[in-house]
Amino acid sequence: MYSILIVDDEKVICEGIKHRISMLNIPELDSIKIALNGKEALKIINRTPPDIIITDIRMPEVDGLELMKTVSEEYPHIKFIVLSGFETYDYIRNAFRLGAVDYLLKPVTIED
Repeated sequence: MYSILIVDDEKVICEGIKHRISMLNIPELDSIKIALNGKEALKIINRTPPDIIITDIRMPEVDGLELMKTVSEEYPHIKFIVLSGFETYDYIRNAFRLGAVDYLLKPVTIED
C-alpha cells in the first residue's frame, strides 16, 4: 500500500489534486493527506512518513526545496514530485538535484 502527501499553500490546489488522484481509483493507494505548508508537512511526515510527496516550491515557513532536503536526509525512500507555477531553471535544477522524480507546472491536468 502507498500513501501520498500533497503540500501546497493553496488549499484549493491540494483539494483538487487529492480529488483527481482519488478519481484514478488506484487499488494500492492507502491514503492521501494534505499540508498547507512545509512546516505542517514535516509534522505529518514525522508521524506517518508517506511514500510520495507532491510539493509546491514557493510556500511560507518551509519551502518545497527545504522540505525535500530535510525529508530526504531522514527518509531517503520517499519520492518527490514538484509542482510550481514557475519554470525557473534554478528551481527545476535544484528540485532534481534534491531527488525529484518529476517537475510539473501549474495548473496541473489529470494527464500530468
